[in-house]
Amino acid sequence: MEEQVRIVKLALYFIQIVMSKIAGRSISEIIFAAVSDFGGVYIKLIQFVCLRTNILSPEDKLHFLNFYDSALIEPIDIQAYVTRALGEEKTKQFAFINPTPFASGTFGQVYRARLADGSDVVIKVKRPHLVRKLTYDFFILRVFTKIFNLLLEQSIINLDETLSEFRESTYQELDYLQESKNADYFYRTFRGHPRLYIPRTYLELCTRDILVQEYVGGVAATDLIRHNARYPGVY
Repeated sequence: MEEQVRIVKLALYFIQIVMSKIAGRSISEIIFAAVSDFGGVYIKLIQFVCLRTNILSPEDKLHFLNFYDSALIEPIDIQAYVTRALGEEKTKQFAFINPTPFASGTFGQVYRARLADGSDVVIKVKRPHLVRKLTYDFFILRVFTKIFNLLLEQSIINLDETLSEFRESTYQELDYLQESKNADYFYRTFRGHPRLYIPRTYLELCTRDILVQEYVGGVAATDLIRHNARYPGVY
């Protein structure tokens, strides 16, 4: 039932975009409303498009940054999640796992934890049932892309190519095991650098669904982007 409702709502937003000129509404306004409604992969899609095209104005891009600060927190039994992923023996390496996430993103949530040796770490976990939901959403996006191509004689971007690139990029991002290997490579390469610090990645505690890294405090990238937009050249 939920999936049928999503199709109907997406169709309504699609009609609004097609009729935007007649209704006197901007496409970015409609897209913002749709992404606010659906969240998830649609937020990532907007991010992907913004990085590769000028379809949105700089002002609209700043507006869309709000999505990265407001990803919904999903209830997850993190202790049980980690135990299922790592097994009981490896899970014993954690002295403490905070059950409340301190950060959340489109595809995952991040928890503070402490290892038995006293090291402070973060655990990034993939949202449950994510792959199933993505498979469905990509099918719907593919259908609407085909419809867009039929109705729009000329498009600012190649919709089929963009969606294919986005799909490939998304599934690569979901492989935390590969991400852990990449992160470990940069950690070893830049270890001891005077100005650049890369957190340590605990490869033995990483799987395709879990990523464990050294905790390092910092400033959110979205805050830096907003600051640079307001005060260019001031750091």
